This record gives sequence, structure tokens and C-alpha cells, in this order.
Amino acid sequence: MRIALFGSQLFNVSNYALCLPKSKYDISIIPLVPLRKREFYLDNAELLRELQLKNVRIVPVFLNAPDDSFRHFLNPYILLRDAKNIFRTLQLLAPDVIIGFYVLNAIPLVFFKKLLHYNLSLVATGGDVNLRKGMFYKIVRKIVYSQSDSIFAVSQELKEEISRESGRESTLLPTGTDASFFTKIESKSDLRQKWNLRRDDIVILAVCNLVRHKGVDVLIKAVGMFQNRLLHSNARLLIVGEGPEERDLRGLASSLGLDENVTFLGYRSRSELLDLYNLADLFVLASYSEGLPFVLLEAMACGDVCVATPVGDIGKVIRDGDNGFLIKVGDPTDLAEKLWGIFSLPEEEASTIRAHARKTIEEEFDLRKVAEKMIQIVTARATKDID
Repeated sequence: MRIALFGSQLFNVSNYALCLPKSKYDISIIPLVPLRKREFYLDNAELLRELQLKNVRIVPVFLNAPDDSFRHFLNPYILLRDAKNIFRTLQLLAPDVIIGFYVLNAIPLVFFKKLLHYNLSLVATGGDVNLRKGMFYKIVRKIVYSQSDSIFAVSQELKEEISRESGRESTLLPTGTDASFFTKIESKSDLRQKWNLRRDDIVILAVCNLVRHKGVDVLIKAVGMFQNRLLHSNARLLIVGEGPEERDLRGLASSLGLDENVTFLGYRSRSELLDLYNLADLFVLASYSEGLPFVLLEAMACGDVCVATPVGDIGKVIRDGDNGFLIKVGDPTDLAEKLWGIFSLPEEEASTIRAHARKTIEEEFDLRKVAEKMIQIVTARATKDID
């Protein structure tokens, strides 16, 4: 059976592709690459090679749209050129099943479904709802849901939202991570030297899109408060990601006198993320809303002490004080106090929390198990429809 994974988020789609059982299926990835992300796509040659070594075929669709925002589909020139490119790619691969990641990215899959005779499954994430609000997007999502043969929701909250919005039932399939790749590396001091960090720096890591609902401004303010309490150490906040809020966030850090403490690293490869998770003392996600983010699970798999807001399904993953810590939403003072409390923990207690974080991922959020369950459901549905 030929299975294609379709979407604009290269890392997320690739995570699933790397974990799928290759022996039984012909796996392809169709990454949508907007103009603004072509350099990023080409810069990830290492990830692409890793996929190809695992016999995953990669057939990118280079869009004329500058980004993957739906509004660009309203331009007739862009719409026709990009639709034509997508159609040709689907025609070439002739998949039996397409798994679409992100609802709005799946719009062209709905229109070509009857022409090309494939089953369409959909993985809905928190970003589908959180970043695209309003009646127009609700109508578009409802159309996509109605034409999907199977829908997977990464959180209970999102499953309920899909039901309210469209009347469709979805299968709860929590996000997972590749625990065989994202794991603890024993050379923390070497990694810090590689990334030009001092041994005594207190390194706080954030990995997210730089958009308002991720609460990065809350984190920067908290790091400022935390740094003011340190006497002989230095707090370093490393922020991985890009987005429309970057300029304002850089301005905030500068206004708080944190130019030397806050570093914006932009997009980073999978192997670079592995380095960063392992050299960090703390991983923080101060979001106002989420589903269940990959990055939190990756950090936990690497044995980080993780701090996050209890939004979406995060509160079902992090057990406060056992395998991580929970903080109030939008409260930099609470976050700063939590950072200070963690900094003051005995090493034995911190080590136990890190070990519990890793164990949680191994037992409950191993993406290989998640991907296998997904494939069983979509292939069973496709086989039934063929029969």
C-alpha cells in the first residue's frame, strides 16, 4: 500500500515518517515548501538524507505562495500554479492513502480526492484552531473534516473542539516523539563548549514559533527577574524558532537589559535540537494555548527538567513536582519563582525528576507506537473501502 504524508511542517511530518513501519508500506513525504521556507528546507539536508536512508521518498512541492497562510490561496495566480503543482505530485505518486498534517494544508487534498481516488486521513493539531480563528476558518475546517475518512486529534481538548465545530468524531491519538533519537547524551560540558556556553551558565531553553500565544514575552520577563536574584551565576535563555513576534521580543529583551542573556537561534536542525535539549538545565514552554507540543515531549525524552503551563493536554503529561513543573498562565512572577525553586533543588531530587520525565515518554508517548496505531487505523479503513 502506498502512503503519503502531506504538510508544511517538515519536522512534524518527518517525525512520523521516521517512526512508521517501512517494511510493509511504500512511504512518501510531500512537504509543502513556501517561498520563504525554501532556504530552511534546503538547509535540512541532514534530515532529508536520514529519511532517504530509511527508504522514505521525498517529493517536495515548491509553492509560489510566500508562506503557508491560507489567504494566499485567494490570489488566482498563486492558487492555480500551486494547485497544479500539488495535483501533478499526487498524480506521480498515486498514493492509496494520504495523511494530511494540519487542517488548512489539506484543502487541496479535498478537491483532488475524487479525481485521484485516495483515502484521506487528517491529523489535527492545536495550531489548526489556535492560529486560525474566525467564522471563515471554521467553515473551511468544517469542509475539510467532512471530506476526511479518518480524523486524528492530538489532544482531548481538540477532539471536543472538532466535534463541536463539525459534528465529526475523531480518534484521540496523542503526539509522541522518537525516544530512540531524542535521548540523553552524556557529554554536557562538551556540548556547552561547542555552543560557546560556560559551564556555570544556567541554560534555559525554549523551542517554539515566535507568536503571541506561545508566551515567550512572559518567559523573557521571568528570566530577567531570575537573573536579578543570581549573585555568581549567569542565566542564559536560548530561543529556537522564528515568527512575527521576533522583533518585539528582541526589543523586550533589550529594554530589560538582557541582551547578553537572551539569544535567538532561529530554526535549528533535528541534530542541533538534540544538542540543545542535552546542554540545557531547564526547558520552558509558557504558552497560553496548546494541543500537545512535540517539543515538550522531545525535551522530556532527553531528560530535561521541564516547566510548562497546564494548557491543552500538557497537564496530563506533566505531573507537577514528579516529572516536571507546572506554572500559571501569563504570570512571569510565578515562572521566575519556579525557576528559582528548581535552581535551588538538591541534585538528587533534580535527577529523579529528569529520570521520571524520560520514563513518561518511553511508557506513554513513544511515537513509534503512536505511528503504528495510526497506520493500522488508516490502512484498515482504506482496505475496507477498496473491498
